[in-house]
Amino acid sequence: MEIFYNPGGTDKLQADTYGRGLWEIEILAPLPVEQTSFTVKNIKNKILLNWHAPNEVNNYGFEIKRASTPLSTINPSRAESREWKKIGFVEGHGNSNSPNPFNPTTTIHFDLAEESNVSLTIYNVIGEVVKKLVDQKMTAGKHKVSFDASQLSSGIYFYQLNTSNFADVKKMMVVK
Repeated sequence: MEIFYNPGGTDKLQADTYGRGLWEIEILAPLPVEQTSFTVKNIKNKILLNWHAPNEVNNYGFEIKRASTPLSTINPSRAESREWKKIGFVEGHGNSNSPNPFNPTTTIHFDLAEESNVSLTIYNVIGEVVKKLVDQKMTAGKHKVSFDASQLSSGIYFYQLNTSNFADVKKMMVVK
């Protein structure tokens, strides 16, 4: 098995499974995703892809594709010209607010791969709830929620995004 990563070109990881085709994972993120590991295992004639991305920002997810011909049969530099078939999608876990720092408003952006119960809560530095922005079922797709901090003092605040199968906390700064 060969694994290729082309950080200077497209953000793709590829694994050639010698005769079973080329498996590929594409990082669909407008900002970098820190990829610390990527492994491929053949288990009972099925391919298992595992990766670890500890820092994801605005990452909608990972699209899994398979090429029709093994990489070993062609020049790797021409792999982009091959036909690819989408065989799966794995939800990413990224969100952000902009601007950050802000005064007095910011917009929190997040993506949902599927319909989910969502809560979005603002906390101060000692963990007290400042404001509950969202507490409802939301559809799949891109979402944005405005937050007005005009009644708050300057400082660090946190927002926590919870869905049916995901939780994340991010830091934001109010500067007046």
